[in-house]
Amino acid sequence: MKHFPKRLIALVLIWILLFPAAVQADRESSDDGILLCTYDAPSEVSYTEHLYDGDPNTTVTLYRGESLTLTIPDGAHATGLYFDFFELPDSFELTFLDADGKALKRLPTNEVRGVHQIIPIDYDETASIVLRATDKSMALSECFACTDAFTPPFSDTGEQADVLIVMNQPGDETELFGGLLAQLAGEHGLSVQIVYMTKVDGYHMHQCLEILRGMGVTRLPVFRKGRVNTIRSENAVFSALGSHLELLRLFTNLIRTMQPKLILAPNRSREQERYTDSIISELVLTAASYAPDASHYPDSEPFAPSKVYALCGQDGTTIRMDEPLYAFDGVSAAELSDTLHGLYLEERVFRRTLPDEVHFELMQSTVGEDEAKNDLLEHLSTDIFPGYRSPTPPPTATPEPTDTPEPTDSPAATEQAESTAAAEATPASRRGLFSCGGTEETPEPTAEPTPEPTEEPTPEPTEEPTPEPTEEPTPEPTPEQDAEYFSDEEIYELDFDNGHWWYKNDVLSVDINRIRTKLPSGGPLVYYLADIRMRDYSSYRSGVHAGYSQPWMYSRQEKAVFAITGDNLDVADKNLKGCIIRKGRYYYNAGYTDTLVIDGMSMYVLPRREVSARSLLDHGVRDTYSFGPALVENGEVNPNIRKHHVNNPNPRCGIGMIEPGHWIAIVTDGRQSVYSHSISLEYFGTMFHELGCTVAYNMDGGASAAMCIMGETINKHIAPNTIDSQRPWIDALLFGYSEDVPSPDIMTIHDGYHH
Repeated sequence: MKHFPKRLIALVLIWILLFPAAVQADRESSDDGILLCTYDAPSEVSYTEHLYDGDPNTTVTLYRGESLTLTIPDGAHATGLYFDFFELPDSFELTFLDADGKALKRLPTNEVRGVHQIIPIDYDETASIVLRATDKSMALSECFACTDAFTPPFSDTGEQADVLIVMNQPGDETELFGGLLAQLAGEHGLSVQIVYMTKVDGYHMHQCLEILRGMGVTRLPVFRKGRVNTIRSENAVFSALGSHLELLRLFTNLIRTMQPKLILAPNRSREQERYTDSIISELVLTAASYAPDASHYPDSEPFAPSKVYALCGQDGTTIRMDEPLYAFDGVSAAELSDTLHGLYLEERVFRRTLPDEVHFELMQSTVGEDEAKNDLLEHLSTDIFPGYRSPTPPPTATPEPTDTPEPTDSPAATEQAESTAAAEATPASRRGLFSCGGTEETPEPTAEPTPEPTEEPTPEPTEEPTPEPTEEPTPEPTPEQDAEYFSDEEIYELDFDNGHWWYKNDVLSVDINRIRTKLPSGGPLVYYLADIRMRDYSSYRSGVHAGYSQPWMYSRQEKAVFAITGDNLDVADKNLKGCIIRKGRYYYNAGYTDTLVIDGMSMYVLPRREVSARSLLDHGVRDTYSFGPALVENGEVNPNIRKHHVNNPNPRCGIGMIEPGHWIAIVTDGRQSVYSHSISLEYFGTMFHELGCTVAYNMDGGASAAMCIMGETINKHIAPNTIDSQRPWIDALLFGYSEDVPSPDIMTIHDGYHH
């Protein structure tokens, strides 16, 4: 990725860090239009402060049939009820009540218009509002009453838009279009409507919203509910996004309703890797040709867009991203998009390079062909865009006037001017200013005094010479405490013969050693100790696949630098598990065993039967694992470890934490009498404890235990097709991402078997 101006990074990071606090501070004021309601929630929901804390990742979840009551402050006049949905619900129900609890109005909301929504309050006497989940469950990031003074995050709510852009999924606004949105919306003030076709989770969706706001987009995007599709076939695409006729009608009516002058579609080439984009582009282009024709869908008024473009390769109209944007303090569109793309926390690991320029093919035009081919608005009058603004450079600072005395012809003034000029012509070291040679003063001329008669003169003491001042050396910058573990460039080494594998980049360090030792019983033990250091949360991610793959193949499919066994998510013995959440999705909670919670670069263990999945999700937890048990808690080996049902000696896999960002992973080989014996949970816990882990947790072991680096399985099981051969993975803990990880069709150096 590029190196960005430090001022921009600092501003963005400060804004990210302070945004929730700033929002909360604003909401304690009396002029922002937000009314801090009191809430009556289900008994499990004791953290209703999430509804106004300004953090979209903290939520309040209502299960189907549950209700939340908001009571408006006494004397306040609410004009609307504001929602920020963590994920779009299918439906819910509102009941407006007066002070006596009498229902003033019931409002079923079967179609949610957007992630952010304000529902008008029509009755002045409304004292409270009951919100009821009617379909499955619903998660709210924010919900409060407001007045007309409240400004929603996306303030452009007009029916018409200047520009319509259709994309497959969040992330495309930067990966495909670079900083174009910042140019159109932020720099020129155009009203830009974006439509995303594929549904993503609430975390990704809200990160997308922050990026759009950072680019100056003021219209709330439309999030459709299509599924992710990776199959290169029309049937698969339409199965995931909706039928051909449904989508064609949707786009045609969208164009006629919003009446955009400019339409941008994805790349229409079916030869590209993103096959779904080509189908979406074809639909948008067809709809743009249908929109002016009254014979198509006559239930809406025809409209002809001025220009319709599709993304293309190197030809066509080219928009560069290196020009300064005056609306963004002179930062270029490329720098801005690269920096904002970092708000996709889980995308940082992929280190994608965003385009410095984008190319468009003009597909339809009512104003003629592009000639300059460097401006999407070429031949369009800016008068047709109500909010258009021309980029204006900031005014150049005018130097402050100096107080110079008026010239005078008096002899005294002339003498003074000559004296001043002479002084200014004198070198600095001669004017009493600091110089490397010390301070030297020019004495004032004085009249010689008449000598007085004196006795024999006493010799003057010899004055000691003043030592030259020693210039203090400029202190070297203090290196970061952990700098030795990281590298500005991606470097690694795989030494299978000596059992040492390591990897470094600027945010992730993994150092693995194969250790051969003896157990107290005298038997051999071989284990693999991985020292993991992270500077960024994105270095870790959870892997969840629809089917099983051998560990080396799983790692290669994910391009993961380092991977270990997870908790075997898809198993029949779910009743032996605790709470399992993966990538923000709740799977189940049997309450049988301890649960490991991954929270940023930290981890902690929750005891069995004391875990509320709703509480974890509402507090923004994305990943939990449950195989268990806890090996180390609060710096001590779990005293109940022997009671767990998997305590019998086995090959093992576990993860632990010395401190946030410094983790330890261990995989032990076993069930091989000459090479390595299996170990008990208690012995495994002691290993983590002696390494200084404050918390450690047991993952799925036995035939599932595996450790991979750069697409190679480094631990050993016995030969394939035996009872203890390597079991494939359906989930894993993944660290880092590298294009140097081989593809699955390249032969492995080591496949995880003891040949």
